[in-house]
Amino acid sequence: MYRKELLAMLLGDPLTVKEISRSVGQKETTTVDDLKHLFKTVKHQGYKVIIESALCKKCAFEFDATKLNKPSRCPACRSSWVTEPRIKVAPYPDRGVLVRSGDRSNLNTIDHPI
Repeated sequence: MYRKELLAMLLGDPLTVKEISRSVGQKETTTVDDLKHLFKTVKHQGYKVIIESALCKKCAFEFDATKLNKPSRCPACRSSWVTEPRIKVAPYPDRGVLVRSGDRSNLNTIDHPI
């Protein structure tokens, strides 16, 4: 898969790594590698990356947004009822990588690359 196609795919609705992998027909690990490379290059193209971090549906524990795969269990309550992180790309004049927190309304900027 070409990374330009991946960028075009992520300009729409937020997608999980599993959804992206299935639509392009490749392994999730390959998709994660492609996404990490895309995160480094989109800031030079005038886009921002928005990551909705994984969230435990039982206790509302918010996972680290730099992890793109679905966690197997919640470290707080041990529940396996966990949402997958969702990724989206949007045009942004100031450039950067943004992470959406668990309440899905507050955006925090990550200074380091993912």
